Amino acid sequence: MTTAPSLASSAAPASPQTQQTPVLPAPPPSYSSGPAPVALAGTSEHLHAPFSAVQDLQYHQLFTRPSTVVSLTEPILPVTKLVETYPDDNEWKSNDPKLTDAALLYDFFRLKAAEPIRLIVNVHGSHTETEVYYTYRTNPHNNQREQVRQTRTKLITDFNFTVPVLPLPSGQPTDVTLYTASMGEGAEANPLPWNARESEKWKKSNGLPGWADAAVTREMYNLKNPTEPLPAPVPASIPEPASPPVGKEKDLELGLPVVEGTSTGPRGLKELCEAYVQDHGRLKEIEMKVEVYGWDQEKVIAAITNCIHATGYSSMIVVSFSSSPKRYIVRPFNSLTKLKRNFWLMVLACITLVYPAIWIFLHITGKDGEKYNTIRADHALKGYVPVEGTFPGETLVQAHARVHPADAARPAGHVDTSHRELVTGPLGVYAMSGIKEGVWLRTWEGKIAEAASNRYQGELTSDVAPGAVVGGGLDGY
Repeated sequence: MTTAPSLASSAAPASPQTQQTPVLPAPPPSYSSGPAPVALAGTSEHLHAPFSAVQDLQYHQLFTRPSTVVSLTEPILPVTKLVETYPDDNEWKSNDPKLTDAALLYDFFRLKAAEPIRLIVNVHGSHTETEVYYTYRTNPHNNQREQVRQTRTKLITDFNFTVPVLPLPSGQPTDVTLYTASMGEGAEANPLPWNARESEKWKKSNGLPGWADAAVTREMYNLKNPTEPLPAPVPASIPEPASPPVGKEKDLELGLPVVEGTSTGPRGLKELCEAYVQDHGRLKEIEMKVEVYGWDQEKVIAAITNCIHATGYSSMIVVSFSSSPKRYIVRPFNSLTKLKRNFWLMVLACITLVYPAIWIFLHITGKDGEKYNTIRADHALKGYVPVEGTFPGETLVQAHARVHPADAARPAGHVDTSHRELVTGPLGVYAMSGIKEGVWLRTWEGKIAEAASNRYQGELTSDVAPGAVVGGGLDGY
């Protein structure tokens, strides 16, 4: 059985103080800048140029999956769709009494993980102006009122618009991975390269999934920041007992790969749901965090900024990603959780110190309950899933002829490339899901530049699906 080489272990460690980039072994053809049209008459596996060292490591992560991954294709209980939820800012919450059943709670998270999320890019341009105004004051020397000239700086918004990313206009579903994250590392494990919060932030901005290997994360940081030292490492935590009791646990959101059978491995989703149901705490809660990965967001932000600068705009530009919902939170059905749903009653309970007193009492007596916050649902903006029926060692030519038999009759060089791109990976041939950031930007760059030039404020819309050839059939297009 042929497997892809471990790029994390074979990469030479890079020192933050040196400018030299470690030399990685040549990746397999799947870890490349993007597959070219497949020539059926060809036999070469190397169909496209290799990535750089950083891109190799990043691309490799799009084929991996955590050991606690949960299937989203299995049937769910019909009553799951009847569970009541309510929005709260950028979150969805529920204290429906039906969720006291572990099986129903398990299906609830699987149902919500599969639902499409909304991802937008916020683009804001502004400049500063100095405003002159006059005030009056009394002169202490002659008690005369006099006019005083003063200035103040104002921030003027030039344009402020959003560009949609998810859901895709074409209706193509994105690859979703539902899993449970690790609670911590053992004392013998490699410590995190930097604190957990910064690590998660760095992974997200560079297109890495939450479960990305910490060793690969360190290599990528060294390669992308050769002159910057790593932030202070976090000491490894004390390993948990082999059968940890249900108790308070602080989620470090490490997203590290888990070795099956270790004492520090994460609990599965079913186990977490059962633990939550058996917990009799009045303030217990279980949540699922929703994230996106697959795009190098730093490069997308830089590209959008350059696109606007090309129009002649030279003032301040702020580009950011925003997704919703951020998380799903389930709480028990009782008077305290119903109190939290009413904002003004909650404010009154806090002002009168009623709620703080109840919270302290429950905390001291151990009746407050636990917070189970290690469930993750990661949506791939760009991901790769194994093609049905593939096997290790299958070539791109074989898979293409099997998946797209109509192309077999076409002459070499006239292969239809409108289908999903195929690449080779550890388990055989993979098909790309989602959309590449370059394809998305090519679709929107014209409207982004036009919106900035026209000082537009609002949401951009497009009837053109990403990747569509708008000039198809035109002579010279």
